[in-house]
Amino acid sequence: MHSESQTLHLGIYVQKNLATATLVLGSSLLFCSSAFATGIQVLANFDYVNGLNSGTDLTYDSNNVLFYGTTDQGGIYGGGNVFSFNPNDSNPTTALKDVALLGNANGDSPEGNLTYLNGIFYGTTVSGGPNNYGNIFSFNPNDSNPVTALKDVAEFNESNGLNPYGSLTYSSTKGLFYGTTLQGGANSVGHAFAGTVFSVNPTTGNIQNLVSFAGT
Repeated sequence: MHSESQTLHLGIYVQKNLATATLVLGSSLLFCSSAFATGIQVLANFDYVNGLNSGTDLTYDSNNVLFYGTTDQGGIYGGGNVFSFNPNDSNPTTALKDVALLGNANGDSPEGNLTYLNGIFYGTTVSGGPNNYGNIFSFNPNDSNPVTALKDVAEFNESNGLNPYGSLTYSSTKGLFYGTTLQGGANSVGHAFAGTVFSVNPTTGNIQNLVSFAGT
């Protein structure tokens, strides 16, 4: 019987001293389950102030030994947040921390997973941003200020897409992130849910519409 295991569950990597332990992200709590254990162990609780309604996976930062995730509601501004979870903190109250604030100007309601690149996390929001069509944001886990830790990287303007619900995928060959939007693009007129495939340069913030879905 293994004393330590590494398990991938819904994109979440975890190392626990439980046989085939799995860390799962729920909408109102974090819990740990094991194929060889009975019951569920609550690891952390969301309480609106530290976020609410998290349906995304956790992304692990080996430098800080913390998991990071997002909520699409709650936080001080109500537009969701970026939170950290400390797997070595056994206190459900202190293990979860609100580390960056979302709400309108810097994006609102993130639905995709965070993507880690060179010490920085990147994500998308469904709405908010300067045009209220959603945006791409970056989060610096080494900035302890919840306001300045989050930066607006790029904005959607309908022609390049709007309302990105998915996560970003990075191409090391191109040096670009790729993703999709639910709406917008060249065929958005008459097709409410057309959408695009886009690329974004994390350095310049330039979003390029690569493909517009036809809506058919």
